[in-house]
Amino acid sequence: MTTMPARAGARVPYRRRLARSARKSVTPALLLAGPFIFLGVMIIWPLFEQIWISMTDARLTNPSAGEFVGLDNYTTALAGDNLPRVLVNTLVYTLGTTLIALVLGVLAAVVVNQKFAGNTVVKGILATPWAIPSVAAALIWLWMFSQSRGIINRGLESLGQEGIAWLTTEPWAMVAVIAVTAWQAVPFVMLVTLAALKSVPQETAEASRIDGASRLGTFQWVIWPHILPTVRLLAILQIIEALRKWDIIAVLTEGGPVNSTSTLVIAIQRQAFEYQQLGMGAAYAIIGITIAILFTLVYLLLERREERRNTR
Repeated sequence: MTTMPARAGARVPYRRRLARSARKSVTPALLLAGPFIFLGVMIIWPLFEQIWISMTDARLTNPSAGEFVGLDNYTTALAGDNLPRVLVNTLVYTLGTTLIALVLGVLAAVVVNQKFAGNTVVKGILATPWAIPSVAAALIWLWMFSQSRGIINRGLESLGQEGIAWLTTEPWAMVAVIAVTAWQAVPFVMLVTLAALKSVPQETAEASRIDGASRLGTFQWVIWPHILPTVRLLAILQIIEALRKWDIIAVLTEGGPVNSTSTLVIAIQRQAFEYQQLGMGAAYAIIGITIAILFTLVYLLLERREERRNTR
C-alpha cells in the first residue's frame, strides 16, 4: 500500500527535471533563432545572390536576364590592367588611413586622458569630425582643397609657396582623400582608446612611477600592453571601413585623376552603374569581400596566438 504513492511521488520530480532541462535547451535555441534568421535573410542569402550574379553577364538594364558565364568575369578582371591598379590604390588608401587614424587617435586619447583645464571642451572639439556626415565633410574639404580659392592654397601662398592642385594631380589626390578619411576616423579611435585607458589599473601605473619609470616607460610597459587588444580591434575595424569607403572619394575626386584614387568600391560603382555591367561589378564586389575576409582571418589568428601566449 505504501509503495505505489512513493513511486508516483518519485516520478513527479523526475518529469519536472526532464521538462526543466528541455526548457533550458530550447530557450537558447529560440533566442538564437532570430539573429540566425536575420543573418540568413539580410546577409547570407544576398551574398549567394551576389556570387551568382558575378558568374553571369547580367546588365543593369535587365539584371535577371543574364546568362551563366562561369568565371569569365573574374578572369577578365584579373587579366586586365584596371584591377591591379585598383587593388594597389585600395591597399595604399586602406593602410594610409588606418595608420594615420591609429597613431593620431591613440596620441589624442593619451593627451585628453590627462587632467587639465578645458579637458571636456577639447574632447568635444576633437570628436566633432566623427559627428559630421561624410558627404558634408567631403564638401567642406572640397572647398578647402580648391586650387583657386581654397584656404589651404591661400595659406601656402601666404608663406611664399605655390598652390597645389590637390584633387587633380598625382599623388596629391590620394594624399587628399587619405587625409580627409583619417581626419574623420581619428575621433572614433580616440574615444574607444580613451575608454580602454580608463580601465588601466591606476595602482599599477602609480607603482611603476614610484619605482622610477618615466612617463614614456610607464606607457610602454604598463599602459600599452593593456590597450593593445583594443588597438588591434580598432585596426581591423578601420581596415574594413576603408575597404568600403565610397562617399569621400566620390565627392572629392570621383576616382581621378586618371584612376589614381579609384579603389574597389569606386570600381564597383563604375562597372555596375556607369558601364552597366552588373555581372562584372558583382565580381569586383566579391573580390573586395574576399580581401576583407582575409584581413579578418589574419586578425583572428593573431588574437588566437596572443591568447595561447597569455595562457602559458
